[in-house]
Amino acid sequence: MRDYFEGGKVQHWCGDPYAHGTFARFIPFQETDLLDQLQASVSNIHFIGEHTTSIRGSVEGAIVSALREALFITAQRITIFDAIIIGGDPVGLATAVFLSLKKPNFRIAIVDKGAIIDSYNALDRQQFRQMFNEEYLIQLANMSFSLWRQLERLANLSLGSILNTNDGFLLFGDLNRNQSTIEDNLISIKRIYGSLQINGEYLNNTQLKTRYPMFTFPHQYEGIFYNQSGYINVTALMIALLRIIDQNPNIIIREHEEFLSLQLFNNQTQLITDRGILYASRKVLFIPGPSINNVSRLLNFNLNVIVWKLPIYYFRHSSSINRLPNWLALSDHNSQVLFSGFSIHSISNYLVVKPHFIRNMSNPLIYLSQQTNTIDPFLTEQVVDWVSHHLGTWVNVSDYYLNGQTYLETVLLDNGFLLDFVPQTDNRVLMHAAGSEMGFAPVWADILSEMILFDRNLSSKYAKYLDYFSITRPNRLIEENTPNKGFQLASSSLFFVWYFVWILNIHWLPKF
Repeated sequence: MRDYFEGGKVQHWCGDPYAHGTFARFIPFQETDLLDQLQASVSNIHFIGEHTTSIRGSVEGAIVSALREALFITAQRITIFDAIIIGGDPVGLATAVFLSLKKPNFRIAIVDKGAIIDSYNALDRQQFRQMFNEEYLIQLANMSFSLWRQLERLANLSLGSILNTNDGFLLFGDLNRNQSTIEDNLISIKRIYGSLQINGEYLNNTQLKTRYPMFTFPHQYEGIFYNQSGYINVTALMIALLRIIDQNPNIIIREHEEFLSLQLFNNQTQLITDRGILYASRKVLFIPGPSINNVSRLLNFNLNVIVWKLPIYYFRHSSSINRLPNWLALSDHNSQVLFSGFSIHSISNYLVVKPHFIRNMSNPLIYLSQQTNTIDPFLTEQVVDWVSHHLGTWVNVSDYYLNGQTYLETVLLDNGFLLDFVPQTDNRVLMHAAGSEMGFAPVWADILSEMILFDRNLSSKYAKYLDYFSITRPNRLIEENTPNKGFQLASSSLFFVWYFVWILNIHWLPKF
């Protein structure tokens, strides 16, 4: 045994002032109540000893505990999967679900550096709409509607449990203003809405004021209402996806595990994490969220993407109004300032208002490390001013709060979406990034699952959209004079990473 001992500390337990040479002694019920906690690892630190087994007071228990952790670490260090998904957001989870439906025998790993269920607690609801200024987005939103219903059926949930359309969705503003917003062009939306004969309602100013008296609409405002749009219940969505995944033994979730580097081999892609090494025989999919710039540099390219950190405001509303649509509105004075809100929650006296802008478009966040804990007072001024002018008769503008939570949006400069293969990876590494529309999550997942299986040779349903999501579209990449060192990290520093992982997993000999 000493020949295999890598290092540690020898402890003479008889001379220990606390143990005095004895074994662990539990009071009634502690044997079972504490066992899971005593065996639990903390990051890369693993605990062994006779007190972590049911064979207490013996060398046998100590050896059994060492074997348990050795097997656990071996399984964690080197594992081969068909596909590995880095990022456990709704798109990542749904991609695993759709991929398993198409290839039931596929072994899939979902790796996330945090706790998946805690990743989306900033806001329980996200908007779902089907009104956009480009036809392809409207078509994809309509496909998403059907896929949301499919996910509800897969999770054995009632209709509307995830996608709630009870109160519909209202887009309003000066629809005749020939100016693009940060998200859409309102004139284009109005034109496409009419040309496609979408099953919704166009509302002139008089109709807006009659139907929604809680709002104060300027005389130039018009609106479009769609009854098949609404909001996504994010908590219900995450629970449903995790429930589906939990029933599939071929999908493994690995939480609190951070990606470090990637290396391409002839028939496999190797990922090194802070917990060991993983191999993908088919594809690796990155869904980095707001960490996009950190991850893209590790993968040897720079994506022209920025990050917005935005607060969420809660205004107390009058109990005289109990119905309100989900809505998106344009500022009266600045087309780059948008506000959105949700239908009234039956158990809350507060209305949610979300700003969709930042003070200085030329000075956004690039890396998460740049963010601070303070909220820009400019955002609060703009939100309060807009609410006082448009909801002031129904909302007490001085009675609001921020719960301290913010949400992060990743934005490409062309306001598009990225679903493409990472450059110089031989179509073995994909990435999904940018775009704040949660409503597209299932259709992104369906497209990504097909790309994992068929590369770019997708079904006719999706093939025509791939160019919109390409990484090679103008201004999506930042060209640099000197190459990034991301893949060099994966190769020349491979020995260092191996040594680093080995150091973090030192095994201590059991006590004798």
